[in-house]
Amino acid sequence: MFYSLASWHIGVPAVSCPSLQQPRKRETMLIYQTILLVVRQIPRGRVATYGQIAWIVGAASPRMTGYALGGLPADTDIPWQRVVNSQGGISPRGDPLATDRQRKRLEAEGIEFLPDSRIDLGRFGWDGPDPDWLERHGLNADNFVQRIP
Repeated sequence: MFYSLASWHIGVPAVSCPSLQQPRKRETMLIYQTILLVVRQIPRGRVATYGQIAWIVGAASPRMTGYALGGLPADTDIPWQRVVNSQGGISPRGDPLATDRQRKRLEAEGIEFLPDSRIDLGRFGWDGPDPDWLERHGLNADNFVQRIP
């Protein structure tokens, strides 16, 4: 049985303590919204990594970035295809056609793939949002250092 840290000391399963889970759920939803806000900033013809997005958000992990993008509806206008793994590759998803769909969308934006199906992050990687944008959106601009070419 799963116990949350908050309920472990009294031996009550977390599932029976919805009041303990609600703040965490709201916090997670805010993190997902922030992830999507950052992903919207990736310009056409550029890619970012799951880890880069998580680092910019600050309270997320690369896996959370993947979960946020994986939960998007098929007709979303959020450029999910512009987020790749740390090696510049497309991470497989549950849908076997998703990898091909992502690659085609990226190629249509002018992104070229290496022979091993990876993207040269040095060439197509995104430097991240402008520090002023970060500040306006409550993200820590002091910790953000743009990539030096």
